[in-house]
Amino acid sequence: SKMPVNLARIKLNRGANLLNPHYCFVGTWIVVLALYGFGWSSFNSALNPMLVIFFAIAIAFSLLAGGILPKTKDREGCVFSLRKCRLITTAITIVTFADFAYQGGIPAFSNKEYVGYDIRYGASASVGIPLVHVVLVSFSLFYSFFLAYCAVYSRKDRGKFFTLYAITVVLISLMGSRSFVMFCLLSIVLLAINRSPKSLKTVRVRDILFSIIVIVSILFLFGVYGNIRSGYDWDDSSMILSLGSLKDYPDWLPGQFAWAYSYATSTLANLNLNVIYENHYQSIVNLASYFLPTTLTKGIFAPTGFGLLYYDHHLNASTAFSGVYSSFGIAGFYIYFFFQLAYFSLLDRIYQKTVVGQSLGRMILSFFALLSCFYDPYTNVALCMAPLYLAFYSIYKSGKVGREVRSSAKGFSSTAANRLADRGFDYGL
Repeated sequence: SKMPVNLARIKLNRGANLLNPHYCFVGTWIVVLALYGFGWSSFNSALNPMLVIFFAIAIAFSLLAGGILPKTKDREGCVFSLRKCRLITTAITIVTFADFAYQGGIPAFSNKEYVGYDIRYGASASVGIPLVHVVLVSFSLFYSFFLAYCAVYSRKDRGKFFTLYAITVVLISLMGSRSFVMFCLLSIVLLAINRSPKSLKTVRVRDILFSIIVIVSILFLFGVYGNIRSGYDWDDSSMILSLGSLKDYPDWLPGQFAWAYSYATSTLANLNLNVIYENHYQSIVNLASYFLPTTLTKGIFAPTGFGLLYYDHHLNASTAFSGVYSSFGIAGFYIYFFFQLAYFSLLDRIYQKTVVGQSLGRMILSFFALLSCFYDPYTNVALCMAPLYLAFYSIYKSGKVGREVRSSAKGFSSTAANRLADRGFDYGL
């Protein structure tokens, strides 16, 4: 019998496997270790041998895990519901401005001089409507990733999806988070690159150059925003040069990049400081708190970051491994790392249930791997929910779409129909 229209449009794009969270972990830490080795900051003392051994083992296992990870399979010409996406974007816009009204202003346009979060005194700014603000930020971040995916992989209305994506990114920028905006911008670039080639060998030079230009531009703008947010002119990076103790920062490199360098290397410096002074104790209960969002653990476990040492309290990021080290010593490093390997594998397996979404899931997990050099994403409720939102969506759609495909595949053999359904062909929201 004649094949149904929706099944006839199915076409798989086996991507170049560029979005590999394990390789992202390897690349991130190789870059951070190399930047740290430049020694531009006086904070960058020699790494403790136990840290060197750990990173060597972690990189080796990540290369192995990345090599056996199956390639992504995303269906081209996906049918996403533009109408539903418009409704969701409208709802997010309304709630966002209600949250701003509760705070008494737009955070990005606040006149208060920002000098960095000081962990000794905690946050002093309003965080918006209780509970609503947390859900709003976490879902908005995930939703921007989803819209980026729609703009890249949908066959029609890409421009309209991109407009909705741009609106969401603007709303997130108004919330005052530079890092989340950077994630949003990187997401669409990574998804676009991953969709183009059939294999790593076919990645075009112009795509690589374009990616480099985009990343460099984002890092530069990150520094510009940092200067302005700190109350300085856009081209005055004196604050971060002093705060990061960047005494050997090269004259030929624009000062705006000092923000990225300081943020990337001060975290490793802080971790190294804690290991050198053996600043840890043994608490399996507190160790568990570093795998859960602080919203759930606050008031139950010791506060995240309790007892950690920092070169400067404004540069208080110390990698994802500092908390588990403070709770369980060197063994905490390995517990955290192998937990992450298992967590990534489990979620990727769930994402495979719906062919649409696997690249999106890989991209989100790659951000988790990237963030391991800054802080623990599992304790940040805005970040930790992103892969779970997609996991719940994948489970929901795999069952719903499976039933629809079996129902519409009349005339096919039961084996063929079941095979199509099991592959989880998805039709968006």
